[in-house]
Amino acid sequence: MTDGAITFEARILRKDPALPRYIVVAPEHVAGRSTAFVADVMLNDTGPFRRNIRPWGKGSDIFFST
Repeated sequence: MTDGAITFEARILRKDPALPRYIVVAPEHVAGRSTAFVADVMLNDTGPFRRNIRPWGKGSDIFFST
């Protein structure tokens, strides 16, 4: 694991088959952040994949990535 790396389990979600898949990132994993940022993401030991992590908005403190 590299400096600043975090590890957590996430479920891949999809609201509708026509929409992209996404994961929800809990507030404790993005403590101190309030804007979007780029992260290298591993999925089941595959990757890294460069992804944008964005605030969910609408008064929520969670983030998400597609």
